[in-house]
Amino acid sequence: MTIKIVPLLLLLCNVALSQEVKIIKTGEGKISGQSAVNYYSVSIYNNTDKPICVPVSNYFSYRMNTNDTLELGGVYSEKDSIIVVSLFWSKKDLEIDPQQMPGYPVVINPRTYLLTNILFHRSSNIKGAYFEFKYSFGPNLDYQKISSSYNAEPKFRWMKTLKFIEDRLSIQL
Repeated sequence: MTIKIVPLLLLLCNVALSQEVKIIKTGEGKISGQSAVNYYSVSIYNNTDKPICVPVSNYFSYRMNTNDTLELGGVYSEKDSIIVVSLFWSKKDLEIDPQQMPGYPVVINPRTYLLTNILFHRSSNIKGAYFEFKYSFGPNLDYQKISSSYNAEPKFRWMKTLKFIEDRLSIQL
């Protein structure tokens, strides 16, 4: 009997403590015959009773809204022709310094969501794409402490104090 109840409890706990991330393709275009540009709407719903922290690119920190389209930089794997994009990697950040990227802390309160538009360039040899979603969740999430660390220390140090959960979601090309 307990063997049958454990999977059910795990399923219920997973649904109750998860974030709902939706990525909807809104369009595509071409730039001077070189590569295609894909446009998406991204919504992240905090389906928990605690705030979550999502690191985003510093370039996006003051531009993230539904009226702006954020250009993501992609990490490309030639081995399997897959590109991975994230709100943490703006194209401009990757061009400046791909090694030590600082992130800006965005806190999504319980039962609220973040909604923004993104785009990324896609060459013809790409076979698949993923959106990497990284967030921190837990009782130690203190936005005032995170914010003061971001403003007073090197911009990447606040991220070392939190444990992040990473998830990859398939994106329609």
